[in-house]
Amino acid sequence: MPLRTVQVKNYKCVQDSNEFKIDDKITYLVSKNESGKTTLLQAIAKINPVDPGDADFDLLEYPRHHLVEYQERAAEQPDEALVTSWGLSPEDIADLEGIIGPSARQITSVRISKGYDNQSRYDVAVDEQAVLHHVLAAHNLDHNDQRS
Repeated sequence: MPLRTVQVKNYKCVQDSNEFKIDDKITYLVSKNESGKTTLLQAIAKINPVDPGDADFDLLEYPRHHLVEYQERAAEQPDEALVTSWGLSPEDIADLEGIIGPSARQITSVRISKGYDNQSRYDVAVDEQAVLHHVLAAHNLDHNDQRS
């Protein structure tokens, strides 16, 4: 799945990078020295790091001037520190179609986000009813089994 867009919020010196696009071939990060280019890359790496020990957002990486305010509301509303969207290749769609049926062809992207609670969240727009019908039909369940 190719990475399409990224947004980093409240991570080290980056308060909000705004969403930016990732090109298939090359993406430039251009800004002054010490303005957060490496910080953006470190945040992106947390979605799928080479070393699993580098996957978690540490509360010490939260911007200090907002840390107390965040700690007060974090249990009820954890911040998303990283929001990404990913495209699906034809191979990805074909694999997905084998699992959820023809409605896989309607999926254009997957949103993956992660925050300081270190829970990855996956959002996919899919026709849930069509998927359910496909799964039920694929398993040859009789009418009584389908109802339960």
